[in-house]
Amino acid sequence: MATAAHTTKVTVSTTAGGTYTEINGLIDASRSRSIDTGDTTDYADTSGEHTRIVLLGDGGMELSGDYEQSDTLGQTLIRNGALNKTTVFIRHLPDGTNGQMAEYIITSYEESGPVDGKNSFKASLQKTGAYTTV
Repeated sequence: MATAAHTTKVTVSTTAGGTYTEINGLIDASRSRSIDTGDTTDYADTSGEHTRIVLLGDGGMELSGDYEQSDTLGQTLIRNGALNKTTVFIRHLPDGTNGQMAEYIITSYEESGPVDGKNSFKASLQKTGAYTTV
C-alpha cells in the first residue's frame, strides 16, 4: 500500500547512536541506491549476451526545502557538515517511523533566495558505509 509523502521524516545526528533531530523545512527528500556490476563475459560465451557479477553498492540523498535559520539542530548539522567537511548520520523514514539509516558526506550545499521569493537550501549527500534498517 502506498504511503503519503507528507508523513516522511528525515532526522540527523553527528553519531550513529546519538540523538537524532528532525530536519525542519524539508520539502523534498530523495534517497538513491545503486549497485556496481562487473562484466564477466568471455570469448567462450556463445549466448551473445553479457554475464555479470555484483560488486559494490552505493547510495546518496538529495535534500531541499525552506531555509530555516532557527533550526539550530537539524539544518545546522547539515550546514556545519558541509562547512567543516564532517560526516552526518541520517535516518530516512518514508512512513515517519520506519526506514534506513546511513553515514553521509555532504558533497554540496547551496542556499538561495530570489528577491521576490523565499530563502531555500539544497544539499547533496553521498553515503559512506552500509545502510541499516531502523
